[in-house]
Amino acid sequence: MNLTREKLSAVATVAIHAVRLIQLGSVAIAGYVVCYLIFMHHNHYCAWYDCGPNLRHHASVPIGEVLFIIASCLVTIEWMLFAGNLAFQAKTGKPALFNVLTQFACACFALFVYSIGLMAFASIPTARTTWPLCYNMWRVSVYDSPEEYFCIVTQTGMTSGLISWIMTMLVAALNLFELRKNSGIGAELELAILAKEDFRKIIKKTKNST
Repeated sequence: MNLTREKLSAVATVAIHAVRLIQLGSVAIAGYVVCYLIFMHHNHYCAWYDCGPNLRHHASVPIGEVLFIIASCLVTIEWMLFAGNLAFQAKTGKPALFNVLTQFACACFALFVYSIGLMAFASIPTARTTWPLCYNMWRVSVYDSPEEYFCIVTQTGMTSGLISWIMTMLVAALNLFELRKNSGIGAELELAILAKEDFRKIIKKTKNST
């Protein structure tokens, strides 16, 4: 099967919309899960009753979850910029508000920020033990951390976060492909213009010599 640059460009244009849709859904699920875990930290049993010094830290919110929420919000803002750019093109028929280079820079920034947030969330000891499988679920109690007590919820958030990270990386890769394609088209046009000018000079010299 012969895949030309035009065919690959068409596939990339269609693929980025599907990837963006999956990215938005997974970011929303992961963000909701972490917000729920933060809520449960504030309403932990030890936040209302005395659990002793060894269990009192379960009522405090881990910094990793806060960083993950901030990263999810920034990725969502980047997604909104993409959607607004697309809606502007569809509504007015004019060129995009943000060129491909700006979109690629925003995608790389979103990937960098989300990588930090996901690593911070995954580095929480009580969250790391819930993925990929939940062990000893029947032994947890209200005295344990919300990540362990709601193991399936935490596991869902971790999986959704990983999917979001993969989709964000694919968005950056597709934007890079689009950027390289546009650069290649620009270079080809520049070479064509230069060749045309050289051809005119040759014709002019030939007329002058005759």
